[in-house]
Amino acid sequence: MKDTGLALLPGLTVMPTAALADAIRAGAKVNPLWLPGPDPESNYRPSARLAQFVRLRDMFCRFPGCDVPAERCDIDHSEPWPYGPTHPSNMNCKCRTHHLGKTFAEGWREVQSPDGTRPTRRT
Repeated sequence: MKDTGLALLPGLTVMPTAALADAIRAGAKVNPLWLPGPDPESNYRPSARLAQFVRLRDMFCRFPGCDVPAERCDIDHSEPWPYGPTHPSNMNCKCRTHHLGKTFAEGWREVQSPDGTRPTRRT
């Protein structure tokens, strides 16, 4: 059976998985993804590796229906810091429009599950 899947590389480069496998066999450098542990970071701003993890996990703005790439998004705390931790379970990507809307618009509440998924809803 022929593999017709696609791989999404950082920077939103789409590549057939067969071409990715060929590149790896030819010596392409592969960096393992750092996985965060259970402990939150102590600062408001996430470290570079935590920000990279959240962007790779989310890929796009997490507001429903928005397709702004994660590289152009802010990393937002679902539960505002310092009440909510600087940890992937409380952080996600939002484009500037949706980040500011969530932060300053009345009647919106965000709930995020520990795996990073969450609905955004009006309360």
